[in-house]
Parts: sequence; C-alpha cells; structure tokens
Amino acid sequence: MNYGERPFESIKEFAEKFNFKDGEVTEEVVDYRMSLLTEEYQETVGAHMVGNAEELVDGHIDLIVIAMGNLEIFGVDAHEAFNRVMVANMSKVLGKRRESDPEGKSIMKPEGWVGPDHSDNHGELDRVYDEREREAAITEARAAVERALEGSEGVRPVEPRLLFEGGSGTS
Repeated sequence: MNYGERPFESIKEFAEKFNFKDGEVTEEVVDYRMSLLTEEYQETVGAHMVGNAEELVDGHIDLIVIAMGNLEIFGVDAHEAFNRVMVANMSKVLGKRRESDPEGKSIMKPEGWVGPDHSDNHGELDRVYDEREREAAITEARAAVERALEGSEGVRPVEPRLLFEGGSGTS
C-alpha cells in the first residue's frame, strides 16, 4: 500500500487503528497533542542543526502526520481546512526580495488579501475552549466571592459553579 497517495485517508486509518478518537476531546488531550507537535518540531530542528538529512526528512513527515492526526482527533475536516488555506495561499503574490531570504523570493499578501475562514470547521475545539472560558469565569467568580466575604463571619458563600449551571448558588 502506498500511503503517500492518500495522506488524509491514511491518517484516518492510523487514528482508527490505534483508537485515537475513542475518548472525549478535552483541553488535556489538546495539550498533549500540542506537546507531541512541539517535541517533533524540536527534534526536526535538532536534525538540521547537526546536519542529519535522514532525520530532517523524517521529522518533516512526522510533523505532517501529527498535525493531520491532531485535526482528525479534534474532529476538524482536514481536507476542507487544507483547501481553504491553499486557496488563500494561491492568491498571494511574489513580493520584493527580503535580505534574509536566500531564495530571493518573498511571498506576500496583496492589498485586500483575505485569509481562510475556518469558523465552521473547528470540530470539538470550540467546545473545549468554551469549557476553558467557563472554568476561568467560575474561578474568577470564586475569587470575587472570597474577596467580598473577607471579614464577614456567618455568611454562607455562594458556589459560583452552581450559578453557571442554573442552580441557586447556595448549598
């Protein structure tokens, strides 16, 4: 089988084979998947630094596999996201050469350039980040209650989580 001919499908098969999508996508899952990407990036840069062509090539492919796997696990349609990015990228233009560019090419965003819109293709990420905001709001509300009650004896504190969940806030 030549997996390179169908990379998106290959990533889906890999994720299914190892049951990567069995659990709920949580912030901890996203953190872990991002740490894998960071680790592989560091290894790839390290391969470049020591002049190891084999590991540099392997590292680039591993970065693609991890990144595409992340999108699969997060429930993002990678085909659609890739297409939108490429449509936007193909509308860029060759710009003035930058001193730091040894190839003499500088791809630039022309006036009025519009980047890709993935707002309808975030998979589970919106839910994960909504939960993060909710937890941050609860933590802040708890701190505010504690500050308000400093020096007040005999007052029952309000549990902010219950307010967010539609409860009365008192126990």
